[in-house]
Amino acid sequence: MKKSLKILTTALVAATMLASSASAAVGDIKVKTGGVTKAPVQDGKITAAEYGNCSTLVFDGSGKNTEGTWAGTSWATQKFTIYSAWDAKNLYLGIVVEGDTTNNQTTKDALKDQDPFGKYDSFQLGFNPGNIIKDQNTQLFGIGLCEGECYVVADAYRSEKDGEQNVKNYTKLKTYCTKYSETGANYNVEIAIPWTELCVKGAGRSNEGAKVFDMTGELAKIKAGYELPFFFVYTDKDAAGKNIYIRSDATTGASWKAQEMGSIVLQLQAAPAASNPGSAAQTADTAALVLLAMTASAGAAFALRKRK
Repeated sequence: MKKSLKILTTALVAATMLASSASAAVGDIKVKTGGVTKAPVQDGKITAAEYGNCSTLVFDGSGKNTEGTWAGTSWATQKFTIYSAWDAKNLYLGIVVEGDTTNNQTTKDALKDQDPFGKYDSFQLGFNPGNIIKDQNTQLFGIGLCEGECYVVADAYRSEKDGEQNVKNYTKLKTYCTKYSETGANYNVEIAIPWTELCVKGAGRSNEGAKVFDMTGELAKIKAGYELPFFFVYTDKDAAGKNIYIRSDATTGASWKAQEMGSIVLQLQAAPAASNPGSAAQTADTAALVLLAMTASAGAAFALRKRK
């Protein structure tokens, strides 16, 4: 009996440790988001420098950033590298997509006025300013990949009135997408989301009760040190056999509750201090004088030793 109890206890401890190591709590993964004084150019060309030399967030199936699959599908060969930057007006994201193909995709015009997620190869990017949204989806922005183009749609929270959550969201979001490989659908995607489109007051989805959440107070808090919960999911619509869903926070049990979708946060970093040419010149002059004095002193000491 004692031996059986000991075995059972050991198994329970091991299971608890495994569960703890496999799941990430809200904010466990902090991604440094570069502060910039010059906005990244929305041209599909992504460099670390234009994103404030931020920390990149990589999803490649390794599980490092809690990413996994959904609905029993497999990871396949995709890799996503996400750059992020910010200024007083916008949050900027640059996404490099590798290892996928986009066969039989639609055109950009066909995506008008609808959420592209799940209908085409596409992303959903989720945000929960201030962790205010509870028990339903975060703010979700759908990005459809369409043979070298992309289209961005915001899902819900655009209005306080049920039935109008998605109005007026098709022209405000800036985006650029370019195919950079003819042998696959490797894409660079750049998007600028105004803070006024993130920190909003509006109703969630109708099927979740259309509860209104007020995030407008977060606008005054946007500065270095601010942390923004971030969620990522990708669907490979043209995968062989069926859709492949790749998402972050899979270890929470594929929950769609906002408070369980934020193990990753974007942590805003201060922008580099503006250089002062006058100060730089003065510093250089001072350094030159010090060097000259040291040289003169060394010369005097040498002459003194020589005379001895």
